[in-house]
Amino acid sequence: MSYFIDTITKKIGYLTAILAIFLALLVGYDALMRYLFSAGSIALQEIEWHIFDIVFLLGLSYALKHDKHVRVDIFFVNYSKQTKAIVEILSMLFLLIPFSLFFLQGSFDMALQS
Repeated sequence: MSYFIDTITKKIGYLTAILAIFLALLVGYDALMRYLFSAGSIALQEIEWHIFDIVFLLGLSYALKHDKHVRVDIFFVNYSKQTKAIVEILSMLFLLIPFSLFFLQGSFDMALQS
């Protein structure tokens, strides 16, 4: 089971990287069209937001798996293994889980309304 999850996470990481590059190109194209030719597209901006959401949500699992998520490394690098583990657990309990529940509740309400 662990091998399966690792394989899926790795493929998600590749997909996220490809989507991030595609998103950067799409935003660049949209900006050029809007500012040089006054031909911006609201539909294109909507697609950009959806791709950004996918990159963020899928990239989060990859970043957590490979320990590449954002934190203040100037402090964290000097901690012992035990202190790092405690900081990781506390950050999950007090940051990741509450924010996830908050966004889940908000998105659940929107899904019911739609």
